[in-house]
Amino acid sequence: MDRADAPRLQVIFDEAVLHRPIGGEEVMRAQLDALVTAGETRPSVTIQVLPYTAAAHADLDGRFTILSYPDPADPDIAYVEGTMGDVYLESAEEIAKHRDRFERIVKRALSPEESAHLIAKAARSSL
Repeated sequence: MDRADAPRLQVIFDEAVLHRPIGGEEVMRAQLDALVTAGETRPSVTIQVLPYTAAAHADLDGRFTILSYPDPADPDIAYVEGTMGDVYLESAEEIAKHRDRFERIVKRALSPEESAHLIAKAARSSL
């Protein structure tokens, strides 16, 4: 069970990862089951899937993480992963761009409930 002050985690990943059995089928099935369990039992965790039906769009140009802190004195940071290296962005303008990008992805993603159903279905399939 989550503690009252647990960090909030919101993850959105592409549907393709459900069908790429990294570590073999047994390992993948356990990982998918763990995702469903985390999403259902931890109030601070939100897991969503960006379905194939979202099609190609500009927001698929790389992985990024936005780190936000409860203390206003600690500035938010966007961590952007790339093939040429990773970058930490701290300017308010860059953070706003990545927040906007994230919101567009959220709108295209399945709901947490729909995502859990799709993840569970992939775990039961032969991958």
